Amino acid sequence: MNVTQGVQSAGKFAGPVGDEVIVFSDYAAAQKAVDALADAQFPVENVQIVGRDLRLIENVTGRLTAGKAIGGGALSGAWFGVMIGLLFLIIGMGPGAILWGAIMGAIWGAAFGAIPYFMQRGERDFTSVTTVAPTSFAILCARESVAECRRLLTEQGMLAPVAAPVDLSVPPAYGERVAGPEA
Repeated sequence: MNVTQGVQSAGKFAGPVGDEVIVFSDYAAAQKAVDALADAQFPVENVQIVGRDLRLIENVTGRLTAGKAIGGGALSGAWFGVMIGLLFLIIGMGPGAILWGAIMGAIWGAAFGAIPYFMQRGERDFTSVTTVAPTSFAILCARESVAECRRLLTEQGMLAPVAAPVDLSVPPAYGERVAGPEA
């Protein structure tokens, strides 16, 4: 299965669909708006909360040394070796299989921890945790339900009322003030 097939099989959840109703700066406010719509018996299956303007945030958690790289690899390898040893124990090998698995796992884990560290030649001597976070959250609604969605959110005080559209093809009446530069 390729990536395109996976997206197609996702069906209606493949991506953002509908018109933007309102944008919030945090997820909790967007969630509260959708909850208010649900409480008003609005068909919330026509609504999406979409994170916008994604940022990549990398939080540096500490300094990485050769000892930490090798030790972390050895510890991971030892746990993996213990799991393999448990499998060998189940199929009939003695309890020494667990110890043997832990030792071999630690050796291989240490090697697999050291190799990438030394290949980087000091270019990245720190550990970090990376997060992708949106800066805002938009409420999208299916086109056939947008007007009702806006009406309900306006009644809840979450959306400012929209002024009636002005027909610009009709000139203003005599004496009516027209927006423009102040004289």
